[in-house]
Amino acid sequence: MATDPTSFSVWFAGRPFPVSAYPFGPQAGGGKHWSVQTTDGQWHLVDERNMNVSSSAEQKRVEVVVVKWLMRLYPDGIAPQAR
Repeated sequence: MATDPTSFSVWFAGRPFPVSAYPFGPQAGGGKHWSVQTTDGQWHLVDERNMNVSSSAEQKRVEVVVVKWLMRLYPDGIAPQAR
């Protein structure tokens, strides 16, 4: 699964939010969590990564988790402008 994508974007409130298994670069043992970057530039852990499933196969499930997480963070559906 070395060629699996480990980053993608999730669209919410009219803008892309980066999602990555390696938000801070390569990690020994692989990225064990999915993280989303908010408009303030901070990375937040949002879900555990299933290491037994390819990232591309898991992407749709992770997208749903990220959107739900963003909906809790921005309940009015409006994300602040990036700094």
